[in-house]
Amino acid sequence: MNIQDYSDNDLVNIQDKIEAFERLVILIALVLGILQILSLSMPLTIWQGFSGWFRTVPSSGYQA
Repeated sequence: MNIQDYSDNDLVNIQDKIEAFERLVILIALVLGILQILSLSMPLTIWQGFSGWFRTVPSSGYQA
């Protein structure tokens, strides 16, 4: 089935879903960027709240 075979209503619904998906991807990228900035600016604070779910503590020197 080609995109031209869909009704106008279906095309609007498809476009709405594509736009929602694009917004989700942009939002996820923004949140990941904010988390990365926080992790780089406050590493000691993050490691103090670390619950220990890694197998080993990294050798980077950040320990609680």
